This record gives sequence, C-alpha cells and structure tokens, in this order.
Amino acid sequence: MKTSEEKQKAYELIVLKGYNQKDVAGILGVSENTISKWSKRHEWKAKRTKLIYSEAGTVDIITDICKIKDKALRDRLIDKILKMTVPE
Repeated sequence: MKTSEEKQKAYELIVLKGYNQKDVAGILGVSENTISKWSKRHEWKAKRTKLIYSEAGTVDIITDICKIKDKALRDRLIDKILKMTVPE
C-alpha cells in the first residue's frame, strides 16, 4: 500500500471509526510512531472530537475528505459521515 493510501486509511479508522493508534498501526502494518506523527501533524484527535460533538466538525471533516483524489474512497467516506450525522 502506498503511503498516501495508508495515511487515508489511518485517517478513516481513527477519525471516522474511532480506532486507537496502536490498532491502526497493526492493521496497516505501519509503525505506531508513524501513525502518531500523522495524527499529531493533521490533528486527528481534535477532528474526531469535533466530528462527535459538533456540526462544524462534520463540515471540517468533509472538507478534508473532498481533498482525497480517489473518487471511490472519497464517496465512501462522505457516505459514512452522512450516516453518522444525519438522523434517519
């Protein structure tokens, strides 16, 4: 898996699904140190908190997701966000 794809998957697992860094490192075969650096650099913990507790956080997350070049991945992540935040 390419580094950008690993980072996107890590983002999905940590921010959108709430996995911890140790588990994500194991799933992706990436060091915990790398996951920690990505998480700190891109403020994933804060984004996870915003996603859970605010509508504005959802907008920030969707903005990040829209930057992903892989259309299928981008659409899948946006769909997940909408399912998490829009009442049925």
